[in-house]
Amino acid sequence: MVNAHSIATSGAARAASGQQGAIRDNPGQQVGSKGLQETARGQQELKVGSMGLLETPRGSKGCKRYQGVENPNKILATAKPSVGGSGGADQEQPNSDTKKKFRIGRILRPYLIVNFKKGTDLMNKWKLGGGLHLEAPLSVINPLSVTLLAILLFKTSMHMMIKLRVEMFREFINTDKASRRMAGEVLGPGSRSVEIVIRRGHIVEDGFQQLNSLGSRLKSNIHVSFVSESGLPEAGLDYGGLSKEFLTDISKAAFSPAYGLFSQTLTSDRLLIPNTAARFIENGIQMIEFLGRVVGKALYEGILLDYSFSHVFVQKLLGRYSFLDELSTLDPELYRNLMYVKHYDGDVKELCLDFTVTEESLGKRHIIELKPGGKDMYVTNENKLQYVHAIADYKLNRQILPLSNAFYRGLTDLIAPSWLKLFNASEFNQLLSGGKHDIDVTDLRNNTRYTGGYTEGSRAIKIFWEVITGFEPKERCMLLKFVTSCSRAPLLGFKYLQPTFTIHKVACDVPLWATFSGQDVDRLPSASTCYNTLKDLNFHKSKLLLR
Repeated sequence: MVNAHSIATSGAARAASGQQGAIRDNPGQQVGSKGLQETARGQQELKVGSMGLLETPRGSKGCKRYQGVENPNKILATAKPSVGGSGGADQEQPNSDTKKKFRIGRILRPYLIVNFKKGTDLMNKWKLGGGLHLEAPLSVINPLSVTLLAILLFKTSMHMMIKLRVEMFREFINTDKASRRMAGEVLGPGSRSVEIVIRRGHIVEDGFQQLNSLGSRLKSNIHVSFVSESGLPEAGLDYGGLSKEFLTDISKAAFSPAYGLFSQTLTSDRLLIPNTAARFIENGIQMIEFLGRVVGKALYEGILLDYSFSHVFVQKLLGRYSFLDELSTLDPELYRNLMYVKHYDGDVKELCLDFTVTEESLGKRHIIELKPGGKDMYVTNENKLQYVHAIADYKLNRQILPLSNAFYRGLTDLIAPSWLKLFNASEFNQLLSGGKHDIDVTDLRNNTRYTGGYTEGSRAIKIFWEVITGFEPKERCMLLKFVTSCSRAPLLGFKYLQPTFTIHKVACDVPLWATFSGQDVDRLPSASTCYNTLKDLNFHKSKLLLR
């Protein structure tokens, strides 16, 4: 039998006849106040409640969360053959696997229609067949055949799945850019581009004042002119590198816990989550919304940021509630304390707890009631489960909801919500900050550009690649961070690194005879992170010196 726990979402879903309900909400919606009822024959019926949490019952295999199938019958009803096609929708009630397949089929169908050749190549590559043929006219394609690709996705590794979804994501963005280009909205320097002047010492404030009101216009090219801390304009033209430098520098400043808008989780990975004290800072909510646009711009342009967000926070951006067990990823100590209360053998009244939490911000203490009259409601053995879930729900969902909604508004000015739904929380972080904690040297070498007189056959270049191949993974990541400001590679490889990884030879400013004594070798390598460029690689005589 399943204990009755209170839960909360912004909508209700029922799990009956052996099927599991899926709750799917958008950020900002309100929560109700009902609960989780126990039903006959071991079935569970989910109703709207005030906690937003469901703990996995002991002895069960766990609960499926947010499968995202809003109306599988509707999907089946609309998946009819096109003119000249064959086949039709299955009239039987689909099982849960079929629901998931048709949901992914619905996501993939626009992608395959827009890029039919690429889609059919993928299907043939994975020996899918089933009605889609390379030479088939688009008008006779059976839309149900598209779902065969979805079936394959459930049989292949997660790595293949995410690679395909990232390709889809980039394809959606490229299509959006093409449509804006057709409308004359994405041009070089000129009336349609955005010109900003940024003071080095006030990068967050200047960026906020000049860009926050633009909304989706941030999709246009941004041309940045920097002013040094001494007040003098810095020389240089922005051909994309300064825009990247601006995005990485403003992210580094604004996401720093010292700035006050974001804090770090108490776990070892120190992931970022909005600081609840930002609600009490002047323009705090608006600043969080602006940072959503900054992240959206980075995703839109394919620029990696060396930061990762808390799983709980990303869940809010994806319109999903978090559950009790996820509290351990946010505050392990609080999670342990709640488990202590839950399994306390004595009289819980001895712990002197009530239905409130205390917050401290800007030197002031705020008492928050977890439910109306909570400060006068003591925790007992009868209601301790409600207390545990109420605390967890507040920390995981309610506390950061206003800040998450603000960030979401900014993010979706540039990234469509449907694009975000291609990924889960961990995949979103990989999309933002890159993939594995190592570098594929062959991939990097195949996507490196040489300038200033270097070629792939230059002695210094050959030595460079030999040395990099011998590096430890951590050392390779450090090198990548030195050159690009991000320690990880793009998910789809260095082909998608913006700008392209470049090794540039700087002209020697000493007489030729002086280089024989090693003066040129004394210069250490440098980097222009805004252009992903490594410079001064003049260690042509010694691998040891280069290393």
